[in-house]
Amino acid sequence: MPKLMNAAPAVTPRSKGLEPVNALCKKLPGGNTTPATRTRWILYGVDGIRLPAIRIGRKWFSTPEAIDWFFEERTRKLLASADDSQGDVPSQSDRSAVGL
Repeated sequence: MPKLMNAAPAVTPRSKGLEPVNALCKKLPGGNTTPATRTRWILYGVDGIRLPAIRIGRKWFSTPEAIDWFFEERTRKLLASADDSQGDVPSQSDRSAVGL
């Protein structure tokens, strides 16, 4: 049974810790993300998980909590899909039957 996704933190103009998304991403390990990648995370998401953010003027803003949530949910979903796919790995007898 799939686990339910945790609720995304709300990001508003008055959110505590609000910072430009590019500044938040630079603080991450390997924080060299392109503007296109960050915008894609916000507008379209990855595997149904979108980065909570708000547009103020020409910039996207978010919070450290929202960034953490985004990556935690992505990781949780990837690990869950890896667990689900374990049954799809052919056994040694299955591989032997086809000559592998």
